[in-house]
Amino acid sequence: AAEAPYEERVAGLIASRIAVWDVVATAHREGSLDSRIERNTVRANDFSAFFDRHAGIERICFNGATAQALYARHVIPRLPAHLAILPMVTLPSTTPLMHR
Repeated sequence: AAEAPYEERVAGLIASRIAVWDVVATAHREGSLDSRIERNTVRANDFSAFFDRHAGIERICFNGATAQALYARHVIPRLPAHLAILPMVTLPSTTPLMHR
């Protein structure tokens, strides 16, 4: 549950075999809205190394369209073909919920 302590939420994700990782390692933006990310400052996380350590990943889910677009632009071109074709699902962004 969203109200559970952090450690419980992490344990629930692990038990469900769900990994959570940001597409972007670093970037500059004013505020917290994804739309404010300065595209030329984006440095993606090293997904090749991530997939090497977690070879059983079967699907990539994104917290909104911006995360998916950043993954497509900054990550997919650097992945081996068998990883670049992993199924992707774009979920509704939680960012608007944080700004209520």
